[in-house]
Amino acid sequence: MMRKAFTIGVLVFALSACDSQPPVPQANAPAVAPAVIQQRYRDGGAAALAALRSEPKIVDIHFDPAAAVEWNIGVHTDGSRRYGFAEYVCLVLDAKHARDERTDVRIVDIDRVAAGDDFRTASLGTVRCSDTMRLD
Repeated sequence: MMRKAFTIGVLVFALSACDSQPPVPQANAPAVAPAVIQQRYRDGGAAALAALRSEPKIVDIHFDPAAAVEWNIGVHTDGSRRYGFAEYVCLVLDAKHARDERTDVRIVDIDRVAAGDDFRTASLGTVRCSDTMRLD
């Protein structure tokens, strides 16, 4: 019961971050004008978040347009890599006009994230949406 409560708390925290205004790009982040980030988040990002949240396999979503990997999608793992699911997320983002040439999607093991691992360590597969190149 305690683990479930902790997981729900982590998910609520992560989801609340998704609903807030996007962060300002940091100095080492790729140069993307803040106005472009705001526009993409407002126009396509919100619609993409809604569409992805309705997907039954997705447990949690972390969207950060200023991060190296913008979309981190939390799922429960069955031990397999999830490149195909990352490609599917790219298709949803494309349909909602929420991606550009630098958009990457990482599928993460939500249980490892809840246990304290970062997104990169918990990765089940990362894909660049523009050419579906596998990044890990």
